[in-house]
Amino acid sequence: MVDLFTGIAAYDTPLAARYRDGLDKRISFLESKGIKVFIFGPKPEIDYEPKYCFARPFKQPAKDCQMTEAKALDQQREMSLVLKEILARHPNVMLFDPNPDFCRDGLCSLKTPDGLPMLRDKVHYSQYGSALAIDRFVKAAKGEGFFN
Repeated sequence: MVDLFTGIAAYDTPLAARYRDGLDKRISFLESKGIKVFIFGPKPEIDYEPKYCFARPFKQPAKDCQMTEAKALDQQREMSLVLKEILARHPNVMLFDPNPDFCRDGLCSLKTPDGLPMLRDKVHYSQYGSALAIDRFVKAAKGEGFFN
């Protein structure tokens, strides 16, 4: 299997390095076309389906969809290092950190403040989570002049 971004055999290079190199090439291409680039950083993720965090008739939730912020940052450590390298190579790229949508006071919740699911599965935003993240993203992008 060949990595489509780098052209290198997928199993000859660690995943983080392949991701970094592919992202670097993609950003270089976009920047060469005069396109401003804004990257979404990693968000907290779970290894179970979010449906287990909600009560059902006659059953309490099996999970709480919460984790400490330290655990979330530990999950994101490898990706954060990759993004740090990318931002050093591409100083005009802006990074959007979704963690504030999930984490407050040292605790990350995968439910909205109204108790709705932030994720529709283990890793993808739900409609509610998307709305929160996009609202903050648009404000950040406007602040950086992305819509001028």
